[in-house]
Amino acid sequence: MAFLLCGGFAQGREYTFQADAGAGQDYNSNLFLTPQPHEEIWGSNIGLNANFSAAEEIWNVTGNTRFQNYYYSDSNLDTENIFLTLIGNYSQNERTRWGLRGNYTRDSTRTSFTEVNDLVFQQVGRDGKSLNPSWTYALDEKTSLNLDYQFQTTEYDKTENSSFPDSQVHTGTAGLQHRYDDRLQLNGTFSFTRYTLPGSATSTPFGPFLTLENVSEETRIDYANLLAGFSYAVDETFDVGLSGGGQYSMTEAGSRSLLRDTSGNELVLDEQHLTSETPTWLLNANATKRFERSQIGFDFSKSSSPNIYGDLIDDTRYSLVVKHGFTPLLNGSARLVYSERGTGQVDSDALLHSYSAPTGLDWSLTESWTVSASYRYTQQAIDTADERPENHAVFLNVRYLWDKVQF
Repeated sequence: MAFLLCGGFAQGREYTFQADAGAGQDYNSNLFLTPQPHEEIWGSNIGLNANFSAAEEIWNVTGNTRFQNYYYSDSNLDTENIFLTLIGNYSQNERTRWGLRGNYTRDSTRTSFTEVNDLVFQQVGRDGKSLNPSWTYALDEKTSLNLDYQFQTTEYDKTENSSFPDSQVHTGTAGLQHRYDDRLQLNGTFSFTRYTLPGSATSTPFGPFLTLENVSEETRIDYANLLAGFSYAVDETFDVGLSGGGQYSMTEAGSRSLLRDTSGNELVLDEQHLTSETPTWLLNANATKRFERSQIGFDFSKSSSPNIYGDLIDDTRYSLVVKHGFTPLLNGSARLVYSERGTGQVDSDALLHSYSAPTGLDWSLTESWTVSASYRYTQQAIDTADERPENHAVFLNVRYLWDKVQF
């Protein structure tokens, strides 16, 4: 990456820069989808976004910087967010290509997770960093091999009302793609992920000479995926894709409770170590139909990954998307999403159902000014509860895009 960024304004090198700014208002009837008494929330946002790039014949660098601030009628929800992305690509020769991607995020997330039989709703600040090098090699004119590694770390703000654990994720992926003809492309991937949550300890005085300690060991989830699939262009307006395979996961966690005296001697009161192994199947299917001014898409996915607490969660998701261009300047979209999330354990009734239906319009007033308005209905329910909390949200945003600078 450093090699890509150095150098002067050499002949043949191209630089671009473009920025946009936006502001908006939003309304939420039940922002955190809680079944308990809640207040309506009004909010406003202001943001600044910049894209830049530099390129020569064998390399290119692109970047994005975005600042997005949100202010609400409940000031405890105000957030100031930063998103930074830098991507570099280098073509060593006709067959070999190297890539490097880095991200930094400072934001505040609103989360809803299934823990035992309860829903937990909180807004928590976090810092996220990731680094993603990759290597692509063309075996022949139709077949390519890709090796990819990603490191990601997330650190959550610690407050009196929340204790979300920090996490680290290492993922290695090997993929093979083969273009059979102009319509059919075959692909296969193998990936291995290690997800870790650090251990923690709490101490409580227990009499004049003893301390009670509760220790949680590091939680580690290792899971390997093997997928094979294809994408096929039925004709110029209709595309389909399908991939499936399996995942094998192993979780290790442990805890101890002990008494420690002033000399450092300890007496273990309770000690537990958990090891579990979980096989599951994975599936992704999609179809897209394009018309003269419209597009319809359907997606189905079944996946399994850890949530914020380190629990392995199965997620089954259906999505239907419709887009339509009313005029060259006015475009609309509607989406319907249904998902089921649970631990995948037979003896667990904690299955979270989620429905979401966002619709929106984008109107380009000029080449620089765009106005967007949208409405989103969301409902969530859990099998073990009678309540079905829902949220009605309305958004109105204005964006101004400056002309691209190119030199």
